[in-house]
Amino acid sequence: MYLKIKNLQYQYSKENDFRLNISETEFDFTQHLGIYGLSGSGKSTLGKLLAGLLENDGIEFSGANVLYSAQMSENIFLGSSIQQTIKIISENNPNLKNLEDELTRYLQKFDLDFGSISAKQGFELSAGELRKFSVSLALAYKPDILVLDEPSIGLDWNSRVELIKVIKEYQGKIILISHDYEMLKKLCSLLWVIDNGQLVFQGNFHQLEKNSKLCGEIGINIYKKMIEKRKEILNKR
Repeated sequence: MYLKIKNLQYQYSKENDFRLNISETEFDFTQHLGIYGLSGSGKSTLGKLLAGLLENDGIEFSGANVLYSAQMSENIFLGSSIQQTIKIISENNPNLKNLEDELTRYLQKFDLDFGSISAKQGFELSAGELRKFSVSLALAYKPDILVLDEPSIGLDWNSRVELIKVIKEYQGKIILISHDYEMLKKLCSLLWVIDNGQLVFQGNFHQLEKNSKLCGEIGINIYKKMIEKRKEILNKR
């Protein structure tokens, strides 16, 4: 499976000043790919384009079906019960006959029991439970490539640690979109950096951190200072 991008240009409307513009790049999915960027950089737009949710002929995937899990995808479950949601999805996707079993297995990794939430409406769950459910559902689909957009939003520290563990164990390939640089470093060997609609870096984390100027422009230096400060505080205890 590989991804090829050539002359990718996307603008939501002529009235919108933002434009995503990537001239040319390729990626061979032998590992997970991380995509980092500040808010408004265009990383979510790229994720939707990669999954085919936005139309563009500048992207070519070979031999892969791609699923996009949005930042707040759990919002679609607010008006129906969890069991009803799974039933509708399974009935409309014959290839997902074991969806409930797979979903149950992933929920257990987050210490969430499917039986205890199945009869509940989406609005009856906490924000953290909804996030665990939507991420678990995306993983249970088992697409060739799963685009996870900010999967750690709304998760407490323990759930975030479990998320990292679950992704490490996942057998499929993942495109992980996040502003959580620490999580990206734990899960991905290679990184793309999107800034102001441009692909400004592609490589490993060591190569990126050697570029002090770029790290300053995209907020990595601030992150590194926070980590150093946290270590300093812990060492004093």
